[in-house]
Amino acid sequence: MRILLIAAASLLLLSGCFNSTEESDYQEVLSSLSVRKAGLFLEKYPDSKFGNVIVREFSFRCEAGPNRKECFDMLLGVIPRSHNQHKVVAAQIDSMK
Repeated sequence: MRILLIAAASLLLLSGCFNSTEESDYQEVLSSLSVRKAGLFLEKYPDSKFGNVIVREFSFRCEAGPNRKECFDMLLGVIPRSHNQHKVVAAQIDSMK
């Protein structure tokens, strides 16, 4: 019994030392700033806590860029329709017309 407790505690400790695949994929999207990778992330992890953060980060970059409408159009093209930020980005595009 004591060995199992030690093994379980060791696993919990070690699991905190490594990034999850989801978190490392999130970091890859942000470091690459690839819209394609952002879309793949949103498809792969539809309920991720990082999904909204990714969309907001790309939205901020679109707002700051010279080709706002084109940037938002590209972003909207990779956000799955079922994602809660799809309508938000679509509304941003509509407000530019």
